[in-house]
Amino acid sequence: MERYDNTQTQRIKLTKQEKKEAKYERRKQKLKHKKDTARARLTEKLLSVSHEDKLAFSANKKQLRTTKMENAMNAMMSNVRVCIDLGFNDVNSPREQRSLVKQCTLAYAAIRNSTHGIALHISSLEGDVLSTLQAQGVDQWHIRRHEKSVFDVFERDEIVMLSPDAEDVLQEIDQNKIYVVGGIVDRTVRNNLTLDKALDEGVSAKRLPVKEFFPHAQSHVINIDQVVAMFCLYEESTDWQVAMERVIPARRRTHNNAIVSASEDVEF
Repeated sequence: MERYDNTQTQRIKLTKQEKKEAKYERRKQKLKHKKDTARARLTEKLLSVSHEDKLAFSANKKQLRTTKMENAMNAMMSNVRVCIDLGFNDVNSPREQRSLVKQCTLAYAAIRNSTHGIALHISSLEGDVLSTLQAQGVDQWHIRRHEKSVFDVFERDEIVMLSPDAEDVLQEIDQNKIYVVGGIVDRTVRNNLTLDKALDEGVSAKRLPVKEFFPHAQSHVINIDQVVAMFCLYEESTDWQVAMERVIPARRRTHNNAIVSASEDVEF
């Protein structure tokens, strides 16, 4: 890729960082155009809808919001607990931090959409990531928020660190445990971060049985929100395979595709 200097009318090669920023900006504008187009279509469709149908649509939308709020409130009382540990945030780049916030938001959405939600905690909630999450309304979420480290909030014998590098497999959920998801968004997948932290803190480490059900997948690393969604679905079905098949797209379960999205990799 090249750009032109307006004063000297000569071609100047873009740096690698400039290329990445230009690519990101093109994707951002493409997404904005897609959203604007969808919004315009919805507006056009609503203009053609009768007054009675508009009232019914509004009532259904209000009922859906009420149902989701009830789901989230009920989830807070669940005996199954998952904590997103933001104590890893120092290893995330600014872009990865934005992805982390997005995945926390999606994790809460998964709980709101589930009739078998789990009690969600977020620990080490401070600094820039706190400010960004507050802009997303985290103070109004029906979750447990902790400024302190997860290791200062819970007893160590309660904690199970979820890590793709752990040897032990999580076969079933123990309601006496708190399952910790490392808040790591890692585009290059740095190994052993969550496992090393578990060893340093003297807590148990286990991995979800992804390898057992999808042995041919190239990667067994999944998103934070997917982990939370799997726990909700496991509560509904008590079957990890059912939960994983509903969360992980089929195209991501084969050798030629990672389980995560193309743009974000996350240790859990």
